[in-house]
Amino acid sequence: GGSTGAEDRRAWLEMFLEKKPDKVDPSEMKRAKWTRCQISGERLAPPCVADCLGNLYNKEAVVRRMLSKTMPDQCGHIRKMKDLVPLVLEPTKRDAPTATLQNKNNNNSSDDAADFQCPVTGLEMNGRFRFYCVRANGRVVSHRAVKEARECVEELCGAGSLSGPGALLPLNGTEEEVAALRERAEARAAKRKKRKKGDGPGPGAAEKPTAAGTAKKKFRATDVMPEGADERVYASIFTSGNKGSSAKETFLCRSTSARGGALT
Repeated sequence: GGSTGAEDRRAWLEMFLEKKPDKVDPSEMKRAKWTRCQISGERLAPPCVADCLGNLYNKEAVVRRMLSKTMPDQCGHIRKMKDLVPLVLEPTKRDAPTATLQNKNNNNSSDDAADFQCPVTGLEMNGRFRFYCVRANGRVVSHRAVKEARECVEELCGAGSLSGPGALLPLNGTEEEVAALRERAEARAAKRKKRKKGDGPGPGAAEKPTAAGTAKKKFRATDVMPEGADERVYASIFTSGNKGSSAKETFLCRSTSARGGALT
C-alpha cells in the first residue's frame, strides 16, 4: 500500500532474504549410505570394509583417519583394523561400463545406478534392497538370496557359513538391527576389557610366586653328593680345603696336587 510502494518493496525483500533450508530427500540419504563411504563421502571403491554396526567405508579412508587420529565421533568404535570386516563385493554388470567409471570419478553424481550387486540374485546395492555380509569370507549377498537361494549362497561362501549366531552382518540395517549390533559390540568390548584387566586367579588356579619367593636357593656341592661319599672330601673338590689360608687356590691346582700325592 501507499503511494511510494515502500511496504511492497520491504515485503519483496523479506521474501527473498528469509531462505528456508532445503529439505533432504530421504531416498538420497538412503542411497548415499549404499554408494558412498561414511567417512570421506567418496564413492565406494574396493577395497571396502564394514564396521560392527554395518556401515560401509573405503578402507583407504579409514586407514588415513587412523594414522592422523582424526576419526569422527560417530566412528569412535573403530580403533583398529580388527574392528572392521573386509568386504568381497560383486561389481555390477552393465552394457555401458564407461557410465559406471564416470560415476566413480564424479563424486557429485546423483545417478541411481549402483556399482555393486548381489552375486546370486543380481539385485543392485542402491538402498532398495537389504544386504548382508557373510562373516566367514566377507561376501556381500542380498536378503532375498539368503531367504530364497540359501543353498546357492552356501555353495558360494562355503558349507555352514550361514549357520550360527552372528554369521550374517546386516549392512545399513534397521534401527532395531543396529541397536542389537551395538549392544553385542559393547558386550564383546566389556568382556575383552575384563579379560585384559583380570579379576584375580580362579578357584582352581595356582597362585603366582611373589618377587621374594622367586629367589633360587644357593647351590651347594653336598646337595648332589654321591651316596657313601665323605662330605668333607667331596666338598674339597669344589672348595678350598684350607679356608684359613690367604693364598688363592684354583681347581686345577688342587687337581694337580692330588695327582702328585697319589704318585708319592
